[in-house]
Amino acid sequence: MGIMDKLRKTKTAKAPKAEAVEVEQKVVAPANVAKASGETIRVIVRPLVTEKSATAQSAFRTYSFIVDKTANKTQIVAAVKELYGVSPTSVRVLNVEGHRVRFGKGQGKRSDFKKAMVTLKPGDSITIHEGV
Repeated sequence: MGIMDKLRKTKTAKAPKAEAVEVEQKVVAPANVAKASGETIRVIVRPLVTEKSATAQSAFRTYSFIVDKTANKTQIVAAVKELYGVSPTSVRVLNVEGHRVRFGKGQGKRSDFKKAMVTLKPGDSITIHEGV
């Protein structure tokens, strides 16, 4: 029996669930995509759906997007307003360097990208995870 089998067989105690406080939320789906201008679609490349971004979304109302490398904060705010119909309270932008990877004997690098973390007002939300 290998170490991975031992790790799989260990039992962990489940933490009790905390009760959630209900806040009436305005859920907005990206229905405006058909009416969005080319500039808006060019600014926001796609939503970043990870476990970490889902936690930030539920705890802090912060949504993560991969945006164009040349986009600035004002363009991102305008794009979120046009696509989702909500106005963000703050936008944080960071450049992410791609990881260095190996493919057999050869080496490579994943693409660099720019990530925007958009915080919304209490009560506002965006539907990103439909069908995931």
